[in-house]
Amino acid sequence: MGIDKPDVRFVAHADLPKSIEQYYQEVGRAGRDGLPARTLLLFSRGDAMKIRALLANGAPAPLEEADVTEQAYKLLSCVARTGERYGAGHVVDVLLGSRNERGLGLGHSRLSPWGIGKEWKRGRWLDLAIQLERKGYLDKDEDYGVLRLTEKTREAFRDKAPIRAAIAASPGSSPKPRERGLEAAFRTLRRSLAEEGKVPNYMIFSDRTLYEVFGMGRIKAARFGKAILETIRDAGREAGRGIPEGGRQA
Repeated sequence: MGIDKPDVRFVAHADLPKSIEQYYQEVGRAGRDGLPARTLLLFSRGDAMKIRALLANGAPAPLEEADVTEQAYKLLSCVARTGERYGAGHVVDVLLGSRNERGLGLGHSRLSPWGIGKEWKRGRWLDLAIQLERKGYLDKDEDYGVLRLTEKTREAFRDKAPIRAAIAASPGSSPKPRERGLEAAFRTLRRSLAEEGKVPNYMIFSDRTLYEVFGMGRIKAARFGKAILETIRDAGREAGRGIPEGGRQA
């Protein structure tokens, strides 16, 4: 910030400074004439993770963007289904299937997005909402925090465009290499089935199903069961632990 003016009234940080010293130096540009000035620091849960890594390791560990298309479409669809009349907190409540008085009173437990986001914790959903706003997929009312879809979102829905964002992972152990391979195989299968059916990925099965075969009813089992079993067998062979045609592990 090569600014040397006495009458700066406002300093905004759209990203975290690299150190507290840098922050003080930059906000110190405001109000040098002795009159009141204001500062604004924008941050997200992902920034907090980055700073903790910086303090622990002495070096920054920025988050890399990953494919969050499924979760982004769930959140955006939920904004649409609830009428574009609510803030991120209520939208996330619907995704998590919260049975709070407000959601039940509004009848939102009867909407299709209700409870479809249980694979993520609340904090990750809220972080995603912030990033979707920053990327232009959501417009947020400054007075009431109401989220509305943008033209960019409608284009994404129409073109089935992928969406990427840097979302901090939930605390927990990393998956084993074999589990990662099976998950990748399931994701590939789900994407293929979704493209074939011309529907969003989560309509085939949710992320939770990738890990524990959750939410697979009779209809989906009849439609996708054979392909799923073949995917498991092929992934097992790839990992050197093949599953024979009879379905039992060797």
